[in-house]
Parts: sequence; structure tokens; C-alpha cells
Amino acid sequence: FTGCSGELAKPDFAKTIIIPAQGGKTAYDLIKEGYDAGVVYKVCSPMLALWGDDVISEVTEVIGAAYVISESMEGESVVFTY
Repeated sequence: FTGCSGELAKPDFAKTIIIPAQGGKTAYDLIKEGYDAGVVYKVCSPMLALWGDDVISEVTEVIGAAYVISESMEGESVVFTY
């Protein structure tokens, strides 16, 4: 999972999105489940310029846009941008 825009990487925002189809879990609950299952979360460096270090602890790497383009061209990667 690579986020290059949006606010799901912000803890306060991700905890406010309720997903009814998932039994009322928040977006953050699902992010944590994915992380525990091995999903790697990354965020683009321009987002840190906007937010500082206020991102969910599951974000393990800061990347640039060229990385997202490169990964989206690879057959082995799944890239989700929001």
C-alpha cells in the first residue's frame, strides 16, 4: 500500500472513517489488520512536508513519486494510491 495523497495515513483521520460493511471497524482498524498480515505501508515525502511526522505508526517507509511509478509498472506489486 502506497499513499501519495489523501489523509488515511493521518491517525486522527483514519480513526474517524467507519466501514459499515466491516462490522463498524474503522479504516485504521483495517490498516492495522493489513499491517499485521504483512502489508507494507509507505507514504510520499511531500505528505510529510504537509503533516510533519503525524502519520500512522504502520507507515514504514517514506518514498518519492518516482518509486510509485516504478512499482506500479512491476507485475509483482500492488500499488494503491488515494
